Amino acid sequence: MKIVLFANTFEYFSLRVNFLKKLKDSGFDVYLIGTKDKFEKYFSDMQFKTIPLSIDRKSRNPIKELYLLVRIFRTLKDIKPNIILGFTIKPVIYCGILNYIFKIPVINTMTGLGPYFFKRNFFNFFIKNLFKISQKKINKVILQNKDDYDFFIKNNLIKDLQATLIPGFGINSKYFFTSKYPKNEKITFILIGRMLWNKGIGEYVEAAKMIKKDKPNFHFQLLGSIDKENAYCIAKEQIDHWKEEKVVEYLGYTDDVRPFISKADCVVLPSYREGMPRVLLQACAMGRPIIATNVPGCRDIIKDNQNGFICDAEDANSLKTALNKFGKLTFEEKEKMGLEARSMIENQFDEKIVFKSFLYEIQSLVK
Repeated sequence: MKIVLFANTFEYFSLRVNFLKKLKDSGFDVYLIGTKDKFEKYFSDMQFKTIPLSIDRKSRNPIKELYLLVRIFRTLKDIKPNIILGFTIKPVIYCGILNYIFKIPVINTMTGLGPYFFKRNFFNFFIKNLFKISQKKINKVILQNKDDYDFFIKNNLIKDLQATLIPGFGINSKYFFTSKYPKNEKITFILIGRMLWNKGIGEYVEAAKMIKKDKPNFHFQLLGSIDKENAYCIAKEQIDHWKEEKVVEYLGYTDDVRPFISKADCVVLPSYREGMPRVLLQACAMGRPIIATNVPGCRDIIKDNQNGFICDAEDANSLKTALNKFGKLTFEEKEKMGLEARSMIENQFDEKIVFKSFLYEIQSLVK
């Protein structure tokens, strides 16, 4: 059995290695399609079949995109896969278009709703309708949270029978193990993610500025890469400016977030919208309380006053209130929140549970 997974980059698959291994263990020959990057060799060395293509996320050149579509067509014709899995918006649309030709089962996964579905301009209108047309013959479209599921159905982007709700790719609860809760006078908050404005980093910094005037024992950290290609990218100069003001500590990028989570009291994600925020799952798995916004994706994980606190999106004052509320908790109360968070992961989001749902959808189409 041959399965093709298609995304913008090979890096996309780097957080889903265990899922790829599970597919291989289930008897599939796994082919990965993405833009050539440092992760291609990594997957090739792991005996996955990698096919590098030039996929420009920002390209609006119809000739360039037609050439890419032809390349994908030829690639799939050579492989003759039994099923295709599409991820990220451009591959998802192209999988839908090629499905009209090949009649191969396709499962597309929407990992979050980008500006194409919300910002109103001609280009986004075109992409939204192209998406709708391309998904008409798709076998399954997996949504990662209830809000996105309802949005796609309500706006007739897909049919009821196509839609399936699976909460991301789960979390390896053995790798992200519960660590001893820190007992320090200093309270450390950490925001982990790409340095993007729509992750709520601006509000996080603004809240930190307000709080540090009265509470010098509150420490605020940022951890994550600077994604220069993203429209919401925060410039390095801006981050350097915040560092100079001594508002936040920027820790750069790491492949392993565990040591940073274990040293933190609380993980914060004031994002504007998410699919299924992996960093919140990681934090909960390690027994850390979370503070997050009342938006799709985040609200599927956070239980207010149980495993953390919820705040309003794009509102620094609301975030400040949640941060202060956390700061007033006793050590025992914080520790209890962390245990609640861990319990939720084990019962709902462990990758073994999620992989079982994914494999059921795949195997039901290739019998």
